[in-house]
Amino acid sequence: LLGRTAQTGALRRLVEEPMIARWVEEGFTIHREHNSDHCEFCAQPLPAARMAALAEHFGVEDQRLKADIEQTARIARNLLDGVATLIFPAKTALYAELRADYETALGMAERCRTALIDQIDAAAAVLDEKLLNRATAYARDIAIDPQPLTEALATMAAVVDRHNRK
Repeated sequence: LLGRTAQTGALRRLVEEPMIARWVEEGFTIHREHNSDHCEFCAQPLPAARMAALAEHFGVEDQRLKADIEQTARIARNLLDGVATLIFPAKTALYAELRADYETALGMAERCRTALIDQIDAAAAVLDEKLLNRATAYARDIAIDPQPLTEALATMAAVVDRHNRK
């Protein structure tokens, strides 16, 4: 996804200035949806050539890439919410002789959760950057590794299982 670009018809100024590109895209969309022939900002007539150039810049390929990035960013944020809101049982719910093992496993799970949250945050930040710079290909590795948290949760579950069997 980061390596994809929407280069066809890209306007240099909008490629170089992502904040302006976002503003222009929003305005272009509003004017197109309202079938306006005058700029709502400056009240000047909208030149047909400029509108055609913007239509090419924000074309189907660009919009498809934008939608894919937004969908992936939503997935990342949902994952982040799920991981961040995990609730671990209190150690006092276990038999006293199992609490030390559980507390060790809980500490590991919390550290792994924090690391996973950091990884997801970093991925979401790169996706947000890509959303603003769709004409630029990125060669970044995004590593989201849930395995350490999965293993820590399995260790916690084993302690809880020992509690339940007792």
